[in-house]
Amino acid sequence: MDTISSPAPVQPDHKPLNFFDLLDLNFTRFITVQLVKVIYVIGLALIAIVAMAMIITGFKNGIVMGIGALLLAPVIVALWVLGLRVYLELIVALFRIAQNTSIMAERLQKP
Repeated sequence: MDTISSPAPVQPDHKPLNFFDLLDLNFTRFITVQLVKVIYVIGLALIAIVAMAMIITGFKNGIVMGIGALLLAPVIVALWVLGLRVYLELIVALFRIAQNTSIMAERLQKP
C-alpha cells in the first residue's frame, strides 16, 4: 500500500517574523496574520489621504462643493474603514482556520 506524504504542517504565528520566512517555498509558515497590522495602518493612511484629497478638490471646485465634500467625507471614510476592517478580519479568519486545521491534522497523525 502506497503512503501519500502529507505537506509539512503549518506552524502557528507565535515566532517573530524574519526575512527568511518570505523565502519559505513550502509555505510552512503563514506571515499574513502578522502583516495584517501593517496592512491595516497603511490602509488607514491611504484612506486619510484620499479623504483629504476629496475635501481639497471639493473646495477647488467651489465653496458649496467644498462644504459638501467636508460633510460627506467622514461618512465615506467610515464606510471605507469598515470595509477594510471586515476584509482584513476575513483574511485573518481564513488563515487561522488553515492554521488550526493543520494543527488538528498533525495531532491526528500522531499515535
